[in-house]
Amino acid sequence: MDKNTCSNKIWLLIISLLLIVSGIYVFFNPFTALLTSALFVGVVLIVIGSGYILSFSKGESYAILALGILDILVGILFLTNLSLSALTLPIILAFWIMANSVVQLAMAFELKDDPMFPTKPWVIGTFLGIVLSILIFMYPIVGTLTITILVGFYLIGYGLFELHRFIKCSKKSLAKE
Repeated sequence: MDKNTCSNKIWLLIISLLLIVSGIYVFFNPFTALLTSALFVGVVLIVIGSGYILSFSKGESYAILALGILDILVGILFLTNLSLSALTLPIILAFWIMANSVVQLAMAFELKDDPMFPTKPWVIGTFLGIVLSILIFMYPIVGTLTITILVGFYLIGYGLFELHRFIKCSKKSLAKE
């Protein structure tokens, strides 16, 4: 670990504890976690959609433009009504995953003759996206619980990672003394 990584080790401890507590909070407050997830997903989709539209303006295919417009519209939908978005997050995500998978499948066939583009993994990935979206449509409650659980585990895991960095930095500074 370099000097810059350990220069503010107290912040590593604070961040790690906040992440772990946030992860535990998510497990006991799933609706709040869904609201936060809806807000985060809305912002991320608008940023990603803008990036796709910029890529299209530089000569990418119309499929990229379609993804960009779709991402921005879904992002705006999420941000305009967070409560509804949180409740319908699994279904909206399933629609988004389905639409993205279909567009990406079309792009894979569009690029199948490109020697630099491995079509087979892309096609398999898009079919997995379609299957995932169908499963979420069939079992939306499971989708909701899965999103909440994954967010909670992610926050706790990220917090443990930062706590590990704090411990390593503390040991390193003790060794220097």
